[in-house]
Amino acid sequence: MFRLLFHSVWQSLRTVLESEQQFEAAAAMVLHTWNQHLESHVHVHAIVPGGGPSLKNSNRWRKATPPPHERPDRDWLVDA
Repeated sequence: MFRLLFHSVWQSLRTVLESEQQFEAAAAMVLHTWNQHLESHVHVHAIVPGGGPSLKNSNRWRKATPPPHERPDRDWLVDA
C-alpha cells in the first residue's frame, strides 16, 4: 500500500511540474503514518525544489513560478 501511495504522489507531482512549470521534476518525500494524537493518518510530505532542468534544454535551469496567490520572493506551500 505504501509503495502505491508513493508512486501515486510522485506521478501527480511529476505530471503537474512538467506540464505547468516545464522542468524535470524532483522531490524528497517522507511517509507519515499518524497524526498529532497518534491516530492512524497515512500521508506523504514532499519537498520540491524551486526549479529544475528545462524539459526543452536540459542545460538550462528553469525557475518555478509561484501560484497566483503567493508572493514570488517568498517560499510557498502547496497543498494537494
